[in-house]
Amino acid sequence: MTFYKKLYIFIMISKQIKELYISKKHENKSDKKEDRNV
Repeated sequence: MTFYKKLYIFIMISKQIKELYISKKHENKSDKKEDRNV
């Protein structure tokens, strides 16, 4: 029971980190596009 709970928490944390990383990457891409326009 506790093992699955730890596994679930680990998965949730990894998901959040992945989403954060993806959003950061997307922001960087948009910044580059803006720089090109300027």
